[in-house]
Amino acid sequence: MAEGTGEVPVWTPYQSDDGIILISSSSSTCSDDLDDYSQKHEYQCWESDNVTSGFSDSFRVLSYNVLAQNLLECHPYLYKDCTPTNLIWEERFSKIYNQIINANPDIICLQEVEEARLTDFTSKLETIGFKTFFKKKKIKQDGCAIFFRSSKFEMIDNLTVEFHQPNLPILNRDNVACLAKLKLRDKPDSMPIVVVTTHLLYNPRRMDVRLAQIRLLLAEIDRFAYYNTGRNRGHWPIILTGDFNSQPNSQVVRLIREGYISDPIVNEDQSDWRNINVTNHCEHLPLHMNRLSENLTSDFSITLIHNSDYGESNLSEDEMYSKRVQFEEMFKGMTLRHSLKFSSVYDHVKKNGKKEGTTFQNSWVTVDYIFYSNLLKLEERLSLPSVSDARRMGPLPNDSCGSDHIPLAAMFTLRNLSMPS
Repeated sequence: MAEGTGEVPVWTPYQSDDGIILISSSSSTCSDDLDDYSQKHEYQCWESDNVTSGFSDSFRVLSYNVLAQNLLECHPYLYKDCTPTNLIWEERFSKIYNQIINANPDIICLQEVEEARLTDFTSKLETIGFKTFFKKKKIKQDGCAIFFRSSKFEMIDNLTVEFHQPNLPILNRDNVACLAKLKLRDKPDSMPIVVVTTHLLYNPRRMDVRLAQIRLLLAEIDRFAYYNTGRNRGHWPIILTGDFNSQPNSQVVRLIREGYISDPIVNEDQSDWRNINVTNHCEHLPLHMNRLSENLTSDFSITLIHNSDYGESNLSEDEMYSKRVQFEEMFKGMTLRHSLKFSSVYDHVKKNGKKEGTTFQNSWVTVDYIFYSNLLKLEERLSLPSVSDARRMGPLPNDSCGSDHIPLAAMFTLRNLSMPS
């Protein structure tokens, strides 16, 4: 969308050499088979294996770690090879904003949004019809934000998550997540869509912490997206985005995508998850018990997590202890599972066998993701550069990319618009 004019880029299908259908603007000519990055007008284009004519009721989601300026300035050695002018916030923001609107998203999920610079985003995006939902970390100055096009969506509920949980030592880091429940305005009887964005701990040595963080987040998604009409129950369509600081073969990503992992790291620190009542099924125990009893309403007040929008438990320790004794096995062992049925927008390896990259961490790696549940159909995605192409781009931020991460984007449609009866 061109700023100030309301124009929408025209995306045209064409066929690449390896048979994949690419959806691109008239200026974009990228293809997996082009090894020389200098031959590419742009490093990202829209691609799809099966383009649906018209994209009826479709919507686009973009996820982007925009690199908080205060973090850049606190760690200048990480950017010593960048052109100095590309590190100035005003220069970076202009490029970040252009990257966002060029993807023409309806939902924007951002990580590392510095609170002091949030108005830079809101002042521009609100003028073209977006509303904002932001969650700042408790101590650090940045957080996560969800923007949505208000002409297309109405936010009917929202939730924030803080991963710092005083009763569980492994959850002692200042990371957060935001969840929004959105409904299509022109389809009032359609199912709501749950959109989630997060930024997990960076420390490469602490996969155990990231796994604990995603365990808590999956439990929160489970309770926020769950419905029970009496005749039907399940989860609303879910889109989970963010910087997970975890590569595709990591325990974190495997748990999300496969719904199950068995690994000693799950219980390595011997944390007693009964202290916050989140089971190894990535569920809040009281909600699990509630669903077993076929109650149509969920009593969120009996969860035990701190810093929750729903508040803390009103039950005594003795009452809660007596309720969970029969479910003791759901807190033991080295397995984790969930029932949210996620797929990844990206394959993480291109058709020519080359790995994709989203950021540079000693080498080019993928740590940013868009996951979606099985009630959504992926129509197209904004391609990611291969690792070899990313190397040719040079250090980030650069002349074309305003952050040290690459933006991700995808178009979805709802497989079934109707609300369950």
